[in-house]
Amino acid sequence: MDEEAFIQLIDANFPYDREKAWRGLIELSKQISPNAAFAVLNEICRPPFKGGLQPKRAKNMLDFWCAHIDHPLKVPLLTAAEALISCRYLSVEQAVAIMRMVAGYREQYCALMIAYMSCDDREGVADDAYNEIVKSWQA
Repeated sequence: MDEEAFIQLIDANFPYDREKAWRGLIELSKQISPNAAFAVLNEICRPPFKGGLQPKRAKNMLDFWCAHIDHPLKVPLLTAAEALISCRYLSVEQAVAIMRMVAGYREQYCALMIAYMSCDDREGVADDAYNEIVKSWQA
Protein backbone atom coordinates (compact mmCIF):
# COMPACT_ATOMS: atom_id res chain seq x y z
CA MET A 1 0.00 0.00 0.00
CA ASP A 2 1.33 3.44 -0.83
CA GLU A 3 1.26 6.49 1.43
CA GLU A 4 -1.70 8.21 -0.22
CA ALA A 5 -3.87 5.08 -0.13
CA PHE A 6 -2.97 4.49 3.51
CA ILE A 7 -3.85 8.04 4.53
CA GLN A 8 -7.17 7.82 2.67
CA LEU A 9 -7.87 4.50 4.39
CA ILE A 10 -7.51 5.92 7.91
CA ASP A 11 -8.74 9.49 7.37
CA ALA A 12 -11.82 9.86 9.60
CA ASN A 13 -12.01 6.06 9.63
CA PHE A 14 -9.48 5.05 12.27
CA PRO A 15 -10.49 1.94 14.27
CA TYR A 16 -10.36 3.59 17.71
CA ASP A 17 -12.44 0.86 19.35
CA ARG A 18 -10.51 -2.07 17.89
CA GLU A 19 -7.13 -2.27 19.58
CA LYS A 20 -5.69 -5.01 17.39
CA ALA A 21 -6.62 -3.04 14.28
CA TRP A 22 -5.14 0.28 15.38
CA ARG A 23 -1.97 -1.41 16.60
CA GLY A 24 -1.67 -3.03 13.18
CA LEU A 25 -2.11 0.31 11.44
CA ILE A 26 0.64 1.87 13.54
CA GLU A 27 2.95 -1.00 12.60
CA LEU A 28 2.00 -0.71 8.93
CA SER A 29 2.44 3.07 8.89
CA LYS A 30 6.10 2.86 9.88
CA GLN A 31 6.72 0.53 6.94
CA ILE A 32 5.10 2.97 4.49
CA SER A 33 6.62 6.36 5.34
CA PRO A 34 7.15 8.89 8.11
CA ASN A 35 4.21 10.90 6.78
CA ALA A 36 1.99 7.81 7.09
CA ALA A 37 3.14 7.40 10.71
CA PHE A 38 2.34 11.06 11.37
CA ALA A 39 -1.08 10.54 9.76
CA VAL A 40 -1.77 7.94 12.45
CA LEU A 41 -0.59 10.35 15.14
CA ASN A 42 -2.92 12.96 13.67
CA GLU A 43 -5.85 10.55 13.95
CA ILE A 44 -4.93 9.74 17.55
CA CYS A 45 -4.71 13.34 18.71
CA ARG A 46 -7.44 14.77 16.47
CA PRO A 47 -10.26 12.21 16.27
CA PRO A 48 -13.03 13.22 13.87
CA PHE A 49 -15.93 12.64 16.25
CA LYS A 50 -17.25 15.08 18.79
CA GLY A 51 -15.83 14.68 22.27
CA GLY A 52 -12.65 12.98 21.08
CA LEU A 53 -11.26 9.89 22.71
CA GLN A 54 -11.29 9.18 26.38
CA PRO A 55 -7.89 10.36 27.63
CA LYS A 56 -6.87 6.91 28.86
CA ARG A 57 -7.53 5.31 25.46
CA ALA A 58 -5.77 8.14 23.62
CA LYS A 59 -2.78 7.85 25.97
CA ASN A 60 -2.62 4.09 25.38
CA MET A 61 -2.56 4.66 21.61
CA LEU A 62 -0.01 7.44 21.94
CA ASP A 63 2.26 5.26 24.09
CA PHE A 64 2.09 2.44 21.54
CA TRP A 65 2.77 4.88 18.70
CA CYS A 66 5.80 6.27 20.57
CA ALA A 67 7.20 2.82 21.23
CA HIS A 68 7.00 1.86 17.56
CA ILE A 69 7.82 5.03 15.64
CA ASP A 70 11.32 6.43 15.50
CA HIS A 71 11.84 9.80 13.83
CA PRO A 72 13.68 12.99 14.79
CA LEU A 73 10.35 14.86 14.89
CA LYS A 74 8.79 12.45 17.38
CA VAL A 75 9.64 14.40 20.54
CA PRO A 76 8.55 17.86 19.35
CA LEU A 77 5.37 16.45 17.83
CA LEU A 78 4.53 14.66 21.06
CA THR A 79 4.35 18.06 22.74
CA ALA A 80 1.74 19.14 20.21
CA ALA A 81 -0.11 15.81 20.26
CA GLU A 82 -0.32 15.73 24.05
CA ALA A 83 -1.70 19.28 24.06
CA LEU A 84 -4.38 18.29 21.55
CA ILE A 85 -5.28 15.14 23.48
CA SER A 86 -5.64 17.09 26.71
CA CYS A 87 -7.77 19.76 24.97
CA ARG A 88 -5.34 22.57 25.62
CA TYR A 89 -3.42 24.77 23.23
CA LEU A 90 0.26 25.46 22.92
CA SER A 91 1.24 29.07 22.51
CA VAL A 92 1.41 30.23 18.92
CA GLU A 93 5.17 30.66 19.39
CA GLN A 94 5.56 27.05 20.54
CA ALA A 95 3.46 25.72 17.67
CA VAL A 96 5.34 27.77 15.08
CA ALA A 97 8.67 26.61 16.53
CA ILE A 98 7.56 23.00 16.05
CA MET A 99 6.33 23.84 12.55
CA ARG A 100 9.78 25.25 11.74
CA MET A 101 11.34 21.97 12.90
CA VAL A 102 8.95 20.06 10.65
CA ALA A 103 9.91 22.32 7.74
CA GLY A 104 13.32 20.66 7.67
CA TYR A 105 11.70 17.34 6.76
CA ARG A 106 10.26 17.90 3.32
CA GLU A 107 6.63 16.97 2.66
CA GLN A 108 5.76 15.83 6.17
CA TYR A 109 2.28 17.33 5.77
CA CYS A 110 0.67 15.30 8.54
CA ALA A 111 3.36 16.34 11.03
CA LEU A 112 2.94 19.95 9.96
CA MET A 113 -0.83 19.73 10.49
CA ILE A 114 -0.42 18.41 14.04
CA ALA A 115 1.85 21.31 14.96
CA TYR A 116 -0.40 23.82 13.19
CA MET A 117 -3.56 22.63 14.95
CA SER A 118 -1.93 22.67 18.38
CA CYS A 119 -2.41 26.42 18.86
CA ASP A 120 -5.24 28.94 18.82
CA ASP A 121 -3.91 31.27 16.16
CA ARG A 122 -6.13 34.36 16.23
CA GLU A 123 -3.72 36.66 14.39
CA GLY A 124 -2.73 34.37 11.52
CA VAL A 125 0.89 33.87 12.60
CA ALA A 126 0.66 30.07 12.40
CA ASP A 127 -1.33 30.36 9.17
CA ASP A 128 1.48 32.37 7.62
CA ALA A 129 4.12 29.89 8.82
CA TYR A 130 2.08 26.94 7.54
CA ASN A 131 1.62 28.51 4.11
CA GLU A 132 5.30 29.48 3.91
CA ILE A 133 6.43 25.94 4.72
CA VAL A 134 4.04 24.31 2.26
CA LYS A 135 5.13 26.76 -0.44
CA SER A 136 8.81 25.95 0.22
CA TRP A 137 8.09 22.23 -0.10
CA GLN A 138 6.25 22.76 -3.38
CA ALA A 139 9.03 24.93 -4.89
